[in-house]
Amino acid sequence: MATLAQNLNTLTENARALASGASAGTLLTGDVKTAPTLDQQAFASKPSFDRSWTEPESPASVENPPVYPYNKIWQSESRHSIELDDTPGRERVRIQHRTGTFTEIHPNSDEVHKVFGDGYEIHLKNRNMLVKGVCSITVEGDSIVHTKGNKYERVDGDYILYVKGDYSVSTKKDLSIISSGNCNLGVNPTALGYMKFMTGDSKIIKGDLVIEGAVTCYSLLVQDEFGLGRIDTGPLGGVGAGLMGFTSGTGGLSLGFPTPATPVAVPVSIFTAGPITSLTAMTSPLATFGIVNSGVSNAIWMTDLINTTLYNIHLHPGKVYGPPTAQMI
Repeated sequence: MATLAQNLNTLTENARALASGASAGTLLTGDVKTAPTLDQQAFASKPSFDRSWTEPESPASVENPPVYPYNKIWQSESRHSIELDDTPGRERVRIQHRTGTFTEIHPNSDEVHKVFGDGYEIHLKNRNMLVKGVCSITVEGDSIVHTKGNKYERVDGDYILYVKGDYSVSTKKDLSIISSGNCNLGVNPTALGYMKFMTGDSKIIKGDLVIEGAVTCYSLLVQDEFGLGRIDTGPLGGVGAGLMGFTSGTGGLSLGFPTPATPVAVPVSIFTAGPITSLTAMTSPLATFGIVNSGVSNAIWMTDLINTTLYNIHLHPGKVYGPPTAQMI
């Protein structure tokens, strides 16, 4: 086996022969064992955080050099080289720039193209690419894709996107997210974060809305496209109000009557299956009490406009003729 010095001498003689006009067939061949190139000095394996692929090693190396007389090398004065290696079981073709950038074809038809500087690829027309296996791309820096036209992506399987930092989507026109199955949007409960929806107009939800928690809002309007709407709670649920209370322009209130017996309350009326309790007073200018003091309607003080007016203006015939002295209030 030739020594490293002998191999270097062979390369030098080949370079001189080429410079003198010799043909490739007259070049010296030998068991060339060169010093490690820049690509051998650089890592030939994937980064520790990426386990998707590795750069395959060259079939020819310092430990496994080509076998004489199967390797033919053409080398220029500045050390550009072309290798045609016919070593049995390790056949390869390698074109290498003096700086280390190379293209190498391995015995199994694998191809390695490694650039030690910046890389540029320009197509003045269309470009088509077909990968029948796995396509794995690792970018250790930033990745920038600028599409000046439309961009279409089709995924026949699952689409999984994992982002360790922030993820922002901004459009100057409409944004549509449509799912033929379920659609889940949420915040990891252990992250103690929140979800915020902002809009300059209104939010429209066509369908039922189930919230497993509290709803806090400045105002709540329940209304469909026909102006109808209602708020329902479960059998054990309830509705509370603060200082502003409950207001309704024309609606009614139905309590204790199960749906569908009274699916809609009678407008401007209150129906209840149980008693109505007031700790202060209950006013009804045009009140009508069908049964009083019979366990159905009881009050320490109860008055209404019609009965009060009739009592205060009626006249007592007899000894003293005139309205009652003590007015009902």
